[in-house]
Amino acid sequence: MPEPTRQALDALVDPALEPLFHRPSRLGPDSAWYGHLPFANWIMRAVRPALFVELGTHAGISYAGFCDAVLSCHLPTRCFAIDTWQGDEHAGFYDETVFKDFSRFHDQRYGGFSRMLRCRFDQALDTLPDGGPDAGIDLLHIDGRHLLDDITEDFNSWLPKLSPRAVVLLHDTNVRERDFGIWRFWERLRKLYPSFEFLHSHGLGILAVGAQAPEAVLALCRLSPTEAAGVVRERFALAGERWETEYALVLRDRQIEHLAAESHALSGLHADKQALDGLLATTQDRLVEADRFLRGHAVELGLARSAGPLRATRRHPAGTRPCWASRSRRSARPRAGAMPPSPPSRRARTDWNWPSPRARTRSPCSGTPSSGG
Repeated sequence: MPEPTRQALDALVDPALEPLFHRPSRLGPDSAWYGHLPFANWIMRAVRPALFVELGTHAGISYAGFCDAVLSCHLPTRCFAIDTWQGDEHAGFYDETVFKDFSRFHDQRYGGFSRMLRCRFDQALDTLPDGGPDAGIDLLHIDGRHLLDDITEDFNSWLPKLSPRAVVLLHDTNVRERDFGIWRFWERLRKLYPSFEFLHSHGLGILAVGAQAPEAVLALCRLSPTEAAGVVRERFALAGERWETEYALVLRDRQIEHLAAESHALSGLHADKQALDGLLATTQDRLVEADRFLRGHAVELGLARSAGPLRATRRHPAGTRPCWASRSRRSARPRAGAMPPSPPSRRARTDWNWPSPRARTRSPCSGTPSSGG
């Protein structure tokens, strides 16, 4: 095999490329760190820290990336994730689900070398050793609150905890909206320490803080003013884009499941609506029938009421009334000066068809008008 061909094949299987192709174990939770997972694997291999600390873990995407490198490279690293797991105004506030989910994932995979400290960053300072010749934090990742005062306090508080080999990572160095102040703090720090910055995925700053920082990190920082820096940025961005795309696919699948569940619920609602429409139509038909029934009975009741008085008047139809009724009335007329008799009761008038006192009727016998008395 020609030497150039062998060199090309050796480059493809070079172990140094492994961080670019390592598959993360934690995918799915919401995070802006997916694009930097290949670099997390690379920096762990380059620094090989004895002590790694992350301030601000949230769903654990970045922390799992660092811990995966510990497992794959068999590093003797102790790891600490420090967070309140309550959220903030930039990351958003969340319930216990986030902590419980990552805690379960963490304990199953990283429990042998990692611990989760649920507290504020300043409260965890006393739980870790101060920096010294053979002590301190070799790799510190700060991804907490993003206001300028907060990031300044976090960095200055943890600076005494760093070892002489220390490297510090700052996330969100390329975010300039929503009162993010990390980019301002980054501009100060890059003038004090060797540095390198990735611009993709909200930005990631690398600081070689320790005087004895690993040579691979120092070499990376020396690339900043050269064309090679652009090549490194592009390759790590492309490598991280795969996991951002993977996360986007996970989100798409979740949205499809959500839409399918909503569609199923809407189908059930549609079926319920059809059933209710049928019930409503049946009820309306019954109401129409009931209305017709009531109207018919109302007419019958009206006729019955109007026919009631007619039965009494028709007991002696017109022209058949006995003549003695008129004669008895005439014979009962009072003499001059005598008191008039009391008028008959309503029942008597009804039974004998007695005319009203003011009514003028025609006598059925004589045919002459008579006035009621």
